[in-house]
Amino acid sequence: MKTYETVFIVRPDLAQEDLDKELEFYKKNNIEQHGGKIIKVEPWGKQTMAYDIENFREGVYFLIQFEAETDYHKELELRYRYNENVMRSVVVAIDEKKFKLNPKRDTSGPKRYGKKNLAAQEDLGKMQRNLKQQRLHQHRQKKLHQLLLLRLLLLRQKLRLSPQLKQKKKRLKSQLSKPLLGSILWVF
Repeated sequence: MKTYETVFIVRPDLAQEDLDKELEFYKKNNIEQHGGKIIKVEPWGKQTMAYDIENFREGVYFLIQFEAETDYHKELELRYRYNENVMRSVVVAIDEKKFKLNPKRDTSGPKRYGKKNLAAQEDLGKMQRNLKQQRLHQHRQKKLHQLLLLRLLLLRQKLRLSPQLKQKKKRLKSQLSKPLLGSILWVF
C-alpha cells in the first residue's frame, strides 16, 4: 500500500448537507470501500481562487490523506472527473521517507465550511474601498495638474488655442468629475 494525498475543490453554492455528502462519498464510498485507510481529513473551507472556475470565484477545499493500493489513484481521479460538483482535484503520492505525516485531526467538532470571520471581512472591505478612493483621488489630482500645466503653457507663450490644444482641453475636462471641474473653471 502507498500513501496518497488528495485535494479537491467543490462548488461553493452547495448546501452544508451536500458538502458533507461529497466528503463522505469520497471517504467511505470510495477510499475505504476499495480497501484504503484514511489517515487524515481536513476540510479547509471556502477559499478564494486565483481565477474563476465555472464562473465561481470561490470554492470549498478538502484535503484527504489515505493509504491505498498503487492503482487506486487512477480510479479516484476518474471519479473526480465525472462528478459535476468537483471543480478541480489533484492526487499526489507521498514519499514517507521525505515527508512526515501529521496525525489525524479531530473532525468531530462543529463543521465550518465557508463561515468566515465577519469582522475581518468587513475590515478588508473598508480597506479596499479606501484604497479605491485614494487611487481615484490621485487620478483626479494628476488630471488637474495636467490642466494647470496646459494653462501655464498658454500663458507663457501668449498664444491663442490651436485646434489640437482645444481638443486636449476638452478631453481632459471630460475625464474629470463635475464637482472638481466646477472648482477649476476659473483657470480657463
